Amino acid sequence: MRLPSTSAQVKDRPHPSIFFLLNLPFGITTGYIIVAIPYLATHAGLPVATAASIVAVGIAPKALKVIWSPLIDMGLTLKTWYRLGASLSGLMLIASSFIPFSRSTVPLVAAVLFAAEFGSSLLSPALGGLMADAIADEVKGRAAGWYQLGAKLGRGIGGGGGLWLAMNGAGPNTATVVLGLVCVSCIAGLNLLDELQRRFTGNAVQRFAEIGRELWQLVRSRDGLMVVLVSLAPIGISGADNFLSAIASEWKVPVGMVALVTGFAGGLFGMAGCLIAGWWADHADRRVVYLTTGLLVAAASAVLAVAPHAPGVFVGGTVTQRIFLGMSDAALSALVLSVIGRSAAATKFAVLAALGNVPEVYMTGVSGWIHDSWSTTIMLLFESAIALLCLGAAALWLKRYRRA
Repeated sequence: MRLPSTSAQVKDRPHPSIFFLLNLPFGITTGYIIVAIPYLATHAGLPVATAASIVAVGIAPKALKVIWSPLIDMGLTLKTWYRLGASLSGLMLIASSFIPFSRSTVPLVAAVLFAAEFGSSLLSPALGGLMADAIADEVKGRAAGWYQLGAKLGRGIGGGGGLWLAMNGAGPNTATVVLGLVCVSCIAGLNLLDELQRRFTGNAVQRFAEIGRELWQLVRSRDGLMVVLVSLAPIGISGADNFLSAIASEWKVPVGMVALVTGFAGGLFGMAGCLIAGWWADHADRRVVYLTTGLLVAAASAVLAVAPHAPGVFVGGTVTQRIFLGMSDAALSALVLSVIGRSAAATKFAVLAALGNVPEVYMTGVSGWIHDSWSTTIMLLFESAIALLCLGAAALWLKRYRRA
């Protein structure tokens, strides 16, 4: 098992913005799979269901990464794991450019994209460990903000940028080659990081058992348990945000404006929110920061629900909510970094980050069902109400914890 290291071992602390560059491949790979692939597959004559199945297989490692995350705390350096992940992700994107879309190649395309996302999934725990080790505690909030910013911009580059390259003369082959090369080139950012030396004791089985004990001790601690619970609760997320483009017509918003607000512009506002919350988390109690950002998201949903359904309200409400959602993402990452410590940090970060994705999945399904059963207003009010209930319970927990 890796022995804990002290912060004094790092001679030159890098600026936290380095994690913006290092997390770009994670967003690029996912963005290309979920945005460009469905469009290219259907325009190649494949059914929508087939395109969806390719995407489902391709992004599966996002949910499965908790299975192999402990490997990163069992051997090799964190930088080596990052190099492996970024190289695999980039090379598999490049390899996909040589496979034409057809019914017979669907399994091969899905397998190559799975491998690309598998490489991408190695980046999260490696970067989590590097943020825990190489960044001073007082700027870990900003590191979390830059980390989330890289994922969001990368998603825009891989999705919107990849699709634009594919459809504007360059062709899908050029698009994937360019994106793959960008992923690999991000490895150069590691030169700006000084990684702490990792010392391991015992054999692989013993190290794996020790990682399990470390994770269990984290979950049993009051700080760790609170992070687990708020990560699983529908705080700071919006299921409706994942299908706003499908219901924007209720606000009578033109198609071009929908694409701008829910795509490029919304992404920019979300990135701004990441930086704001990252700075804030370094100047306040990170638990309070996360709960406050969750309150802001809930308030934005409520206002969007009760305000007149007019184009201006949709634009203003959507971009405001994107700011708050970006703030919530960064605040949660900062909160996770504040409780995982340095030992087995890669595994702890990956597991807690994966838990944070769970509410978005179930709230997307629940919100869609409420919309079809009742109305958009009821859906948005429900999202706000359930978040406020969870926030109230978390605030009471925090108050009792402080008294104790």
